Amino acid sequence: MNDITKDIKKLKWYPFDWDEYSGETFYLTTIQHGIYILFQRHLFSTGESIKHEDRFLISKTGDANTSDVDFILKTFFVRKEEYWVHVRCEELIQKQISKHREKLIAISKAREAKAKRIKLDKESANV
Repeated sequence: MNDITKDIKKLKWYPFDWDEYSGETFYLTTIQHGIYILFQRHLFSTGESIKHEDRFLISKTGDANTSDVDFILKTFFVRKEEYWVHVRCEELIQKQISKHREKLIAISKAREAKAKRIKLDKESANV
């Protein structure tokens, strides 16, 4: 498990802009919406791009809706070798991971400061 995957597991949510989504996807069919949402869910829950050979498994369509799956991938993703990459989702994941790491650093510094204060308080009480 790589660092990004470990960080993804710690993150509980991502911002989802319904206005932006609706504006970009108003023309999709119900099936296409489902496929796109499942692809995004995969990206945000695993931190991994969509492997070309897993696209039907992830979209839960089997071979029944190949044209819809391919349409969503070609419309919203970029093919990089054997993977389909959603650039904006990947940027958002990196942004959320950075925020998460910043919070962890702040918490660690606060704990260190508290421990130092406690130690100083004990030392001054013993004087």
